[in-house]
Amino acid sequence: MAILWILLSLASFLFIRYQWYRRRLYYAAWSLNGPISLPIIGSTFPFIFCKTEDLLQQIYQIVNKYDNPIGFWLGPELTVVFKEPRHLEKIMCSSKFSHKHKIYDLMKVFLGEGLITASGQTYKLHKKMIQPLFSLEFSTECVGVFERHMKMCVDKLEGLVGRKYFNIEEVIHKCTADIIGDVVLGYSFESQKGNNVDYTEGFTEVYKIAFARMAKPWLHPNLIFRFSKLGKNLQKICDLSNKLKDEVFAKYSERQKRSKKLVVEPIVDKIARCVKENPGLVSREEFWFHLISLYMASQDTVALIASAACLCFGMYPEYQEKVVREMRSVLGKDIQTLNVEDLTKLPFLDMCVKDVLRLFPIGPYIFRKNLENQHIDKWFLPKDCGIGIPIYNLHRNPTYWKNPDHFYPDHFLPAAEQSRPSFAYIPFSAGPRGCIGKVFANISVKVILIHLLQNFEIEAHGKLPSVKFTMDISTRSLNGYMVKIKRRSN
Repeated sequence: MAILWILLSLASFLFIRYQWYRRRLYYAAWSLNGPISLPIIGSTFPFIFCKTEDLLQQIYQIVNKYDNPIGFWLGPELTVVFKEPRHLEKIMCSSKFSHKHKIYDLMKVFLGEGLITASGQTYKLHKKMIQPLFSLEFSTECVGVFERHMKMCVDKLEGLVGRKYFNIEEVIHKCTADIIGDVVLGYSFESQKGNNVDYTEGFTEVYKIAFARMAKPWLHPNLIFRFSKLGKNLQKICDLSNKLKDEVFAKYSERQKRSKKLVVEPIVDKIARCVKENPGLVSREEFWFHLISLYMASQDTVALIASAACLCFGMYPEYQEKVVREMRSVLGKDIQTLNVEDLTKLPFLDMCVKDVLRLFPIGPYIFRKNLENQHIDKWFLPKDCGIGIPIYNLHRNPTYWKNPDHFYPDHFLPAAEQSRPSFAYIPFSAGPRGCIGKVFANISVKVILIHLLQNFEIEAHGKLPSVKFTMDISTRSLNGYMVKIKRRSN
């Protein structure tokens, strides 16, 4: 009996100490709006019986329901969600909020301490090394690679002309896998020829697995996750990643033995040169985690934006035709080769891409970690609380957008842009954690769309409100990007 009392006393002491340590979190939460919190699962109760495909809409409704800011408990972790652009600007531009939320640690099983998941001084040093590699000059050099692979993509699409509706993302995904494989990894996937499908499909599956784990707190502990079905599937993909790592590094070694230079020096070669110049800065494992992070973020992003743009152009043919008229007036009817200067002369195409990114933001919800006790206006933010940034809601807020649920490129007319707070539109995040590849993505998407619209008229059913949006790490159309195409007449 004495031992039992000792154990109970010890447990009580540890519990009280734990709660005392967290008192600032509870104090902050009292002043915030938000859903009720339950022991262990926090505010995630609505997600327990929610299908993964419905989570985006569930989160969207919760964020819209409560006034700014919102207190949300992700298990035992308090996350404060800010919805106002003026608050988001303070948060996203401050180094005090530049650390990734611990929920991203769940992706480290596959991505390690890569650019997507890392924080702190090491992240800053590595980003400082890698960011200049995705320069405008590099993106310009890559245009020829984009066009070479797009010619094969157009040939593939020729076989689908006049047929029934199909998911164009499946075609574009293979094309972007080949493009990004070449310019980032220095590796030819030859996905459009039907090769290496296990790599390209497996890496796409990582997003779904990671998000499913994030949404289910009981899968957060590594021991439980490892023996789950999701964990076993992810391990198979990790094995694929290790296999690809050996192949990519072997290809790099072969290139170093040859005197002939490539037309475009891939990112892997550029990073390797930086590593040689700064020995000890990046380990072999960190090198690979950065590469696979860059590949996955670039390939998936470009494929999704281009596919979503095709869907929007099919649903809103008046904008498709306006882009084609602009293309022909600037580039002519028979476009053989493109350069970056050509792209700057297509302002309406730029407006269209921007509105696609508004509707399909790369990360619909992103999270940061607060590093110290501080205030945003009157709200106290305790050290170690999370910060939620609801980009998906922000981009659909009727306060800032005339037609929030429709594809409406006029949102980005100069006068409209000037009338909005700058942080009402953040498709690539912003501040110290902003996307390093946004220029590259923007150029590659435009090259893809120009080649598609030069050759094909795109049709799609309905308007955008009829699309069911879903998410894993990115925003997607649940039922794919279903379009029909026919040859464009001259």
